[in-house]
Amino acid sequence: MPVHPTVTVDGTRLTERWSSDVDRSCDVLGVLITRPDGSSYDATRRTAVPLGAAPRTFTTDLGELEAGTYRAEPFHLLGGSWSLGGAVPFTVGSGERGHAGARDPRAAPAALAVSAMPATARTGWVRVYAEDFTTYAARGQFQAKYPAVKDYGNSTVKQDTFRRGAYNAAATMSAHDSVADCHFRVVDGVPTGNVIVPHDWFNATPGHRFEMRYRVTSSTSPNGFKMAAMLWPSSDVWAEGEVDYPEGDFTGRQQGFVHRTIAGREDENAHWFNGASNWAWHTAAIEWTRGLLVFTLDGREVSRYSGSSVPTTPHQWRLQVETELNHEPIASTAGGHLEIDYFVIERKR
Repeated sequence: MPVHPTVTVDGTRLTERWSSDVDRSCDVLGVLITRPDGSSYDATRRTAVPLGAAPRTFTTDLGELEAGTYRAEPFHLLGGSWSLGGAVPFTVGSGERGHAGARDPRAAPAALAVSAMPATARTGWVRVYAEDFTTYAARGQFQAKYPAVKDYGNSTVKQDTFRRGAYNAAATMSAHDSVADCHFRVVDGVPTGNVIVPHDWFNATPGHRFEMRYRVTSSTSPNGFKMAAMLWPSSDVWAEGEVDYPEGDFTGRQQGFVHRTIAGREDENAHWFNGASNWAWHTAAIEWTRGLLVFTLDGREVSRYSGSSVPTTPHQWRLQVETELNHEPIASTAGGHLEIDYFVIERKR
């Protein structure tokens, strides 16, 4: 076996060690965590990792976990072939910290795995907007408590992107424990999510940066729902460009897309890349300057694009929580929570 992984879990600390018989770049490597209920998620996933005889070590804090027995299993992609094996079981006791995705946010308030929103703008940038949701808002009160966070209104009509579900702020949005909580689910037979528009329909131009910290939780299954954070043309003319990150089904991984700015070909991707799993806290950002898009995850650059489809006209930052792009039935019990720690918009000096 040319690639040699070992995995250990000590309390909440996941440690990976990777080596190879020969110097090579591993296309993808990471660790899959299987929960006590049999569901699983990627706790880590890295791309284009140089390996050699000397082991490379990575450590990850898994956050909060429900009590139970879990399994950590390394995986990697090399030369078009996936390998999965060497599972290590570990047990989380009551009150221990572990992966945050297992907590049901409908339970009594607990110490959520949130971090303080950055107090100041990044070097070379000026803060335009920031919201960290410290004011409590029960469901139905969110719009009044956070008037600068806009939405598409309250509807039971199947009006989302794929006409399978509705956007309804009153039925889904609340704020607690310093997070905004979008409780996506089936309401009266209609799959229901919401559209969240930070900073009052702000029309941004090249020279802006958009950052959010988020995670997904579910005590049932989020199957059938997805999210898409995007830069969308203020004019609503699709050919002016669409940038999606993070976007993806809640049961899979988040990804990034840059759509072509060619009339009639807007549904084609000029650029695409893989992001992270949904089940842990992640910070995702789009940095948009003239002729360049830079995408970061948890403070690290994961992709960039400088082709002809970088938008040049005003765009708005939106977050859509909606149904997936498929025609499979959505169970009446499907649902979960998209929790948002904060939104930040900055302008380049």
